[in-house]
Amino acid sequence: LTYWRTGELAEARTWLEAAQGRELDTRNLHRLASIAYEMLVNVSEQKYGENIGLYDAHETAFRKWADDWIAASFYINAAVGFMESDRTRDAIACLEVADFRAERSSMHLQHAFVQNELALVYRSEGRYEKAQFYVDRGIEIFRRIGDQTREGMLWDTKASISLAQGDLDAAAKTIKKAIDTLKDGENNAYLAEAYTTEAKIFVWQDDFASGVLSLFEASKIAETYAGREFAKKLISQFEAELDKKNAGQKTAERRSNGLEENALELILPPSLASHSRYQAIRINNDHLRCVGIENGSLVISVESAEIGRGDLLAVSENASGEISCGFYDLDFGVLCVETCNSDPRLFDPSDVTIVGKIVGIVSEPDQNGLRNVTPIPARSTF
Repeated sequence: LTYWRTGELAEARTWLEAAQGRELDTRNLHRLASIAYEMLVNVSEQKYGENIGLYDAHETAFRKWADDWIAASFYINAAVGFMESDRTRDAIACLEVADFRAERSSMHLQHAFVQNELALVYRSEGRYEKAQFYVDRGIEIFRRIGDQTREGMLWDTKASISLAQGDLDAAAKTIKKAIDTLKDGENNAYLAEAYTTEAKIFVWQDDFASGVLSLFEASKIAETYAGREFAKKLISQFEAELDKKNAGQKTAERRSNGLEENALELILPPSLASHSRYQAIRINNDHLRCVGIENGSLVISVESAEIGRGDLLAVSENASGEISCGFYDLDFGVLCVETCNSDPRLFDPSDVTIVGKIVGIVSEPDQNGLRNVTPIPARSTF
């Protein structure tokens, strides 16, 4: 564990092999610790599939016999494996268990790690405002407990989110903060990853020479402290980013919390034409497919004094600005937003603002730039 903390991953592997060579029952806390530390090294070396295998083999033992520190670490690193394998629901389920075990024992370190992984999950889904919200929470926790190294790691995460958003100025400023913080920290693997992120940012800024210099620094640190294999993975990340840029792809356009800000010219059916104000919302998931709203659809909402159980509603979280859409219910002072194929989301009504009642699906513009709006039937129809 000490060598992992300093980023000397090859040395960490040697000690893990010695530990795991002792015959211990899986109920033994030391055996569970060895498995949890192996998962930490796997994440650092980006061997995510191996963590899924360890989760499948040992989850029952960890659930029954692990203490909260070891269990939280196990579920966090399993979540990383699931996230990198595009198994988002499994990742979030693991993070929920990890957060519970960490919070129950006031383990601020693990609690902050959960915020980082949630940020990465939401980054992978393109929900950037929510990703930024969680990474900021993690940074604040690490700063509060004085863990400079892991605070620097989360600044790297924050820079990667800004890069994915297409906000290159923010990404460049943030990664400089990450590198400056990690230079005074203890983990060289984190520093190597931050230099790699900086190299990717330079690619999108059309500064190839600076990108190569940052990559050289990353690979030098990685090979010295973590091994040649880890250095090769960082180089392959840079090459993939360069290929993406050369192929004419773009980082994601900067977008807000899901509300479309540009004016739209709409052709409204008579049933929807009486409203005075319309708000367009971009849907970025498949949670409303049962009412014909596909991923990427544009819908419109209206201000309505009459909102009843089962109405399709959009609400905005006051803390993060994140938009959630689903079927409305309010009972026992809890606001529920339910979707077609995922667990309902529960809110304190004081924590959200109702954006409006979703009433129509907007088509692509015709040759004149006009968009037809198709009314959305009431949920009872389904």
